[in-house]
Amino acid sequence: AGQMQAHPIRRQAIRRRGLAEARSAEAVAPER
Repeated sequence: AGQMQAHPIRRQAIRRRGLAEARSAEAVAPER
């Protein structure tokens, strides 16, 4: 947890990346 707090920018990047992957997953399998 300390690392995430020390690198809020990185945390945003990871979260943003996760959203991108989620959207890709929906595009590939909208049912899921």
